[in-house]
Amino acid sequence: MSKIIIADSFRMFEDKINDDFEYVFVSPDTVINVLENDCYKALILTSDFSEIFHKIRQIKGHENSYIITFSNDEFSFICSDITYDGNITLENFLDALTKIRILLSPLHHASIFNFLKRLLVAKDSDMLSQLYRVPDLVNFIIRKLIEEKVYIELLTKQLIKDTVFFSTFHDIGKLTIVNENLHFTGEFDEHQRKTMKLHTTLGYEFFTAVTSIFPELKSQTAENIIYYHHEWYNGNGYPKGLSYDEIPLEARIVAIADVYDALRSKRKYKDSFTHEESFNILLKEKGSHFDPKIIEVLEKHQDELNKEYQKFL
Repeated sequence: MSKIIIADSFRMFEDKINDDFEYVFVSPDTVINVLENDCYKALILTSDFSEIFHKIRQIKGHENSYIITFSNDEFSFICSDITYDGNITLENFLDALTKIRILLSPLHHASIFNFLKRLLVAKDSDMLSQLYRVPDLVNFIIRKLIEEKVYIELLTKQLIKDTVFFSTFHDIGKLTIVNENLHFTGEFDEHQRKTMKLHTTLGYEFFTAVTSIFPELKSQTAENIIYYHHEWYNGNGYPKGLSYDEIPLEARIVAIADVYDALRSKRKYKDSFTHEESFNILLKEKGSHFDPKIIEVLEKHQDELNKEYQKFL
């Protein structure tokens, strides 16, 4: 029988856990001992475990390890409110985690992606509007590239469709980041910074786990966006340090949309920037962080870009 390890604070939800697998409740003081002595398939923890999180990862390793953390309120939300077409329930969710997979039920593709969106919003409320803004900005950028005949030979109908759609999930790896880091409002220390950078690699692994169950959902475009959207044009980004055309076009496009949206948005740790302030940052990083050809196209259409974003304010 598969074993799942759950934070003590989730004992109140014990009656909702499926009997098809064994589970153990742990505290931050006992989790390491349990991990070292028992075979398990997945963890559901709270941010209280953040201080020993690096030890957990050392024991389990990164590959095929999806340690997803929720606060009590978030976990309660998952328990009580996630259901699509009567198929996705907490039991589905936990059973999926035990197999280091998600969504084992035969669902319509839209339900699978809606479920992933719901998880992202439950994890971080800032994601709610981002899920709509970033794809809209990506679509705007692509339309302007076509209008200006830039990269037109690369922008096939399929690439356009997939880039707009999968840009929604560019930060799916943040599901694996502990709340203490994800919601931190101060300046990151080196350990926190390294942990946050893992979201590209872990997001890629997470998505490929989904497509191992549903091979028909496999998308190279999605994988490129999730894995490479923090690469820099000059090679100073992560996770691979790619540069120039080594970075897939879809990732270069999403990188610009993501940063512009982040600058314009009010977050827990900052106020929103104006369009002028935001675009000046894009211009300053043209050729270093961002593809200069794309920035030059947007420079010609600044007013339209601002109007496009105003729809969400």
